[in-house]
Amino acid sequence: MNEKIRRFLTKHREFIRYVIVGAGTTAINLVVFYLLSLMGDLSSKLNTMLWNSIAWAAAVIFSYFASRSFVYGSKASTAKSRIREFTGFALSRALTLALEDVALVALVATGANSRVAKLPVSVIVVIVNYITGHLVFHGARESWSRFISILKRNKRV
Repeated sequence: MNEKIRRFLTKHREFIRYVIVGAGTTAINLVVFYLLSLMGDLSSKLNTMLWNSIAWAAAVIFSYFASRSFVYGSKASTAKSRIREFTGFALSRALTLALEDVALVALVATGANSRVAKLPVSVIVVIVNYITGHLVFHGARESWSRFISILKRNKRV
């Protein structure tokens, strides 16, 4: 039994680490938002948007540094390559933030409860973030090859 668990953990190491970093990222987002919300009126939409944006930025910065070393094992060594890597990472996260906003608004516009709609939208965002993170840290060619091999292993290609 221990050998099966060891093989599973080895096989899915990167994704397991992604989940761990994701939990930390989510915690930072929530804690920063909560702490900022203690500073003023929660009923103000402007305050809420500002605090959410600051919390999101703090979470993205944490996620970049944790992901580059702990999850994806980035090999970027020069300042220029790290800046390029961070820019790609931040832009990919901004893209999924926009995706999340659009999907939530669309679901709520159809009559869905926003709290209920948040869950499936978050699942999609997590998947897209994992894929785009892999693209940022490993490049398109290596990422594409990896995803094809995963699909083949699961006999879906």
